Amino acid sequence: MNTATVIGILVALVIVAGVIWYVTDRKRRTESLQARYGPEYTRTVSEIGSRRRAEEELVKRQERVEHLEIRPLLADQRPGRPGVLGGGQLASPDDRHEVT
Repeated sequence: MNTATVIGILVALVIVAGVIWYVTDRKRRTESLQARYGPEYTRTVSEIGSRRRAEEELVKRQERVEHLEIRPLLADQRPGRPGVLGGGQLASPDDRHEVT
């Protein structure tokens, strides 16, 4: 084999390795986003109409959230019961007009 043949084979191997890496990376990214967002992933892909563009949107969301300073609420900032705004709750289902 001459030098040109060896170089050609090496270039072909590098290209094939690059394609394999690209496909594997895209698959890993898709699986990661699906695991992280669940039904939101499917909804976003459906709304946008392109898996690639939907994944770019989800990555942008992820990056935005990572830059936020999310802290747990202090005890005096928490509502009285989870899921009830303002801490108010109904006395009973029959007394809907009374809020304690």
